[in-house]
Amino acid sequence: MRAAPLALYLITYLVFNSVSVAQNLRLELVSDQIVRPAVAASTPADPTALYVGEHHSGRIMRIDLCTGELTIFFVVPNVVTSYSKGLVGLAFHPDYQNNGRFYVSYLTAPVNAGTDSVSRIREYTVDPNGVIGRPRDIMTWEQPNHQHNNAFCIFGPDGMLYIGSGDGGPQYGGFPRLNYSQRLDTLFGKILRIDVDHQDAGLPYHIPDGAYGEQPNPYVGATDSFGNTARGEIWLYGLRMPWRGTFDRATGDFYLGDVGQHVYEWVNFAPSGTGGRNYGWCQFEGGSDHPTDDLFNMEHCILDTTTDLSEPIYVYQHQDPDGELNDWNTVIGGYVYRGSAIPQLQGCYVFGDNAAGNVFSFGYNQIDGITDFVDHSDALRTPDLSSFAEDESGELYLLGYTSGVVHRLIEDRPRDLLVNDRMDYQGFATFASYWQSQLLGLPADQDGDCKVGISDLLLLLSAWLNGSP
Repeated sequence: MRAAPLALYLITYLVFNSVSVAQNLRLELVSDQIVRPAVAASTPADPTALYVGEHHSGRIMRIDLCTGELTIFFVVPNVVTSYSKGLVGLAFHPDYQNNGRFYVSYLTAPVNAGTDSVSRIREYTVDPNGVIGRPRDIMTWEQPNHQHNNAFCIFGPDGMLYIGSGDGGPQYGGFPRLNYSQRLDTLFGKILRIDVDHQDAGLPYHIPDGAYGEQPNPYVGATDSFGNTARGEIWLYGLRMPWRGTFDRATGDFYLGDVGQHVYEWVNFAPSGTGGRNYGWCQFEGGSDHPTDDLFNMEHCILDTTTDLSEPIYVYQHQDPDGELNDWNTVIGGYVYRGSAIPQLQGCYVFGDNAAGNVFSFGYNQIDGITDFVDHSDALRTPDLSSFAEDESGELYLLGYTSGVVHRLIEDRPRDLLVNDRMDYQGFATFASYWQSQLLGLPADQDGDCKVGISDLLLLLSAWLNGSP
């Protein structure tokens, strides 16, 4: 009975006292109990959870995003754990709710002498009783070195599985692995694209060639400019260490952070549905303005001319303008923000750097290029940043490797439900429409507990009555 007078008072107050809202970002702790988190993924089958892969233990931990409760989902066996090797990729099948299939990218011990390890893309299936059965190896390839091995795996909007593959290790100083990224007869230094719902003869997957109505991969049946028969799995190439690649869930565009060598880090881009791009490594580090031979004597790197060179959309240096080394040296690719909690970030690509945990964002389109670049590091710095993650509502998370933290990216203010930078009576009416709703990512959920109730009302009331967010 007392709710009506309170609501009347609020509306009366807000009609005459709307409050401007500052736009600041901060990190909200979700968990600090993960051991070396390296990758995270979500699934529509469990929309209020985030699944986080531990790099060295092989454990996949389920975090309840409403309560913070942490449980073990699965442990990937026999993960090799040294240097950058470990569990590095996790993806749930788009139809996981019905088929129970998920995929991991990791490394296991070498099989043959003279190799360092085996890169492995493996499928597991969860039955209706929650039991995870025997695995199925989808892809394996031997690694010659302990660096620049396999990386992320992610399903694209076309239902294909995309896999990041590093260049196999150092390309200088007498190492024999020459020009792998430019050669189309190897899987090294590439983005691979395969169909895990069909199989070709002798393969546990299908190489997309249009047989099932899918867009064909660009190099099926092709030959590179060195005379090598191309691997049909290749979608993009000319990469060094493509640690994290993601799709914009609104447009299907692909963004990729490619870790550099001595001088530069860069972000690559491919429009939705566009394969067949060469990003230039190892002849160039961060685009055609930076020939590697000028930097560290890599004259053996020769550009394949099968495909025209594609330039990165963003490049930054390991040195500041005065020539001093800075603390930026390992780009961590992120996501284009498509959530509802932070209107100011809508459509911006959020990414960072591992070394000092810097976090940045920018808008991008193919006409204007980079727009609205912002350095968020003062507010969002995450030391030893290892990865970003996106939940089913499009909200973003940052993983801190050594600290074991998972943080949610949020606005440091009550949410402006009208996205008009004002807290006013119309916003209150919108808030009221969500009353008692329970779902992750609700715009009116001010405290992040996946339901709209008294605690959210009190947060808004405090902001409105105090005249500040």
